[in-house]
Amino acid sequence: KEALEQENQQMLAYEQAIKALRHEIDALTSKVSRLDVERTEHRLKIENLTENIRQNYGTEIDLLETEPLLPEDEERLTELKEKIQELGTVNLGTLEEYEELTTRYEFLSKQQDDLSRSIAELEEAITKINSTTRKKLREAFEALKVKFSEVFITLFGGGRAELILTDENNILETGIDIIAQPPGKKLQNITLLSSGEKALTALSILFAGFLIKPTPLCILDARSSFVFDSSSLRCS
Repeated sequence: KEALEQENQQMLAYEQAIKALRHEIDALTSKVSRLDVERTEHRLKIENLTENIRQNYGTEIDLLETEPLLPEDEERLTELKEKIQELGTVNLGTLEEYEELTTRYEFLSKQQDDLSRSIAELEEAITKINSTTRKKLREAFEALKVKFSEVFITLFGGGRAELILTDENNILETGIDIIAQPPGKKLQNITLLSSGEKALTALSILFAGFLIKPTPLCILDARSSFVFDSSSLRCS
């Protein structure tokens, strides 16, 4: 009986030992699986690094020569690792967003430069046009002023008349006052003349323009009897 109990205890000890070994085997198997996964991850990382080095630096990682780190290099490496840890999680999408924003910024900057250049060219063209226009308007006004005075004296048989700019400094936007003095009357604005005198003064301006730049045909309608009777001889 004692021998049987000893055998039972021995069998129980064997079973416990086997059970412990099985637990250890399971743990080792799990560890092997985990290491296999880690090895696969590291292999993929190495392949990615190798490909990046090949694309970015045009060389193979196996050809790179390594040198042992000096104590100061190890301290520097430790310091850099600590700083990297302080930065926390890195948003990998930030680089892509930065590149997109940089590309967009460069595009908009180019557009702005093109627009600024176009605006400058337009402003230069406008300045030249305004300068030329001022010169030609001034010349045309002075010529019309002289001819108007001559034609007025001819049509009225005397007197005097002149054209006056309301703004001498801004010929592009200035108005023109017509000052007339028929024979025997005071010098006054055309608005104060009689209807016949206004019509004859208007004809003086019209004919003065024709003398400066002749036209092949001009048709006048609804002439007043005063203009026709008193001026027909002088106009002919």
